[in-house]
Amino acid sequence: NWEHYSGTIHKGRDYLCTRMFIIFNHIYILTSTRSYACTRLFIIFITIHAILYTCG
Repeated sequence: NWEHYSGTIHKGRDYLCTRMFIIFNHIYILTSTRSYACTRLFIIFITIHAILYTCG
């Protein structure tokens, strides 16, 4: 039963990683104008850390 449980956690984590990547992609496209340059860098920095923390 423990294997099933850890398998579910892993699947949940993979799903979360996929969701984060999709959200990251959307944000990247939405902030692609020049006026968002600083915001974009900040968001990318935060998101990369979040992805590494979740998927690492």
